[in-house]
Amino acid sequence: MFLHRVDHFGISWASSNLQIGIQWHSSRHFFTQYKLGKKLGEGAFGQVRLVVDRSTQKELAVKIVDVRERDEHGACSGAVSKSRDRVTRTEVDLWAKASGNDCEYIVKLHKSFAEKSLYYMVCEKCQCSFMDRLVEAESMSEADLAKIFRHMLLGVFHTHEVGIVHRDIKPDNFLWGGPNNSILKLCDYGLAVMMPKAGKLSGVFGTAPYMAPEMLRNEGYDFLADVWSIGSVAYLLVFGSFPYSPSEASAPAMKKAIIEDHPPLHFPALSDAQGVVSGSLVGALDFTKMLLKRSAKQRPTAAEALRHEFVAEKVVKLPDANEFDPLLRNS
Repeated sequence: MFLHRVDHFGISWASSNLQIGIQWHSSRHFFTQYKLGKKLGEGAFGQVRLVVDRSTQKELAVKIVDVRERDEHGACSGAVSKSRDRVTRTEVDLWAKASGNDCEYIVKLHKSFAEKSLYYMVCEKCQCSFMDRLVEAESMSEADLAKIFRHMLLGVFHTHEVGIVHRDIKPDNFLWGGPNNSILKLCDYGLAVMMPKAGKLSGVFGTAPYMAPEMLRNEGYDFLADVWSIGSVAYLLVFGSFPYSPSEASAPAMKKAIIEDHPPLHFPALSDAQGVVSGSLVGALDFTKMLLKRSAKQRPTAAEALRHEFVAEKVVKLPDANEFDPLLRNS
């Protein structure tokens, strides 16, 4: 068991054992087509539940979001929050766009229903979260880690390919599903945004330990911010800590450390690695260093990272980077 307590950022490690449009339907049709089942998870604005397609008896999942205004105690009022409503519609539209080409490394959104203050997003059902499987794992080989990051990068690559920056890449936003639950799938497009054809994105979004330096420094950012986030996950799995670990375990302190590079980004000797992976880790270390370039100009795109020897062994043949890389295509 590698996960032994929860800290301020949600985890702590021990060293032991194509334009796609979304078609909206009325919620009345949702209950006609699906039978609502048990709760699978819950968040600040809604919950995820099991559903069964009444015509096929296939099990799926539904994310239900309540967009009503909330008071200081989190209780809902009767009025719809215009900002929450807009954010939820954007999430659905971008999720549909990202999963519309049937990429197996992105959780598939099947249908969406809306009625007054409630949204119902019917998607494929996955077995468990990436974090849940890590908690249960007794060990992980370097080959296991390579597969994990191959799958993560493929989900991000296909997201970028349709012009979307995810902005919240972290372990919690990957689920195991597909045949024999062997495919790691990217989910949760709640903070995602379309990359403009010209210029950069602005604003700070995501989860503090995985935020890219350029985002926090208000320099403007693009697809490469997601690549930094994958690098932060890689560092966490290899070394058992975040790339930046300030003495105060808080989001503001973490952001300050990333901005100032203090304490400086450091890659310990592999013999001192306290992460979840066994083996030589030489390839994993080189891969992690490549993703965690503080200068975005020196950082690889997702397409380029997929060609690193650590993850490239079983990757399907990818298109030429100059043709398919969104950064190059939009330049």
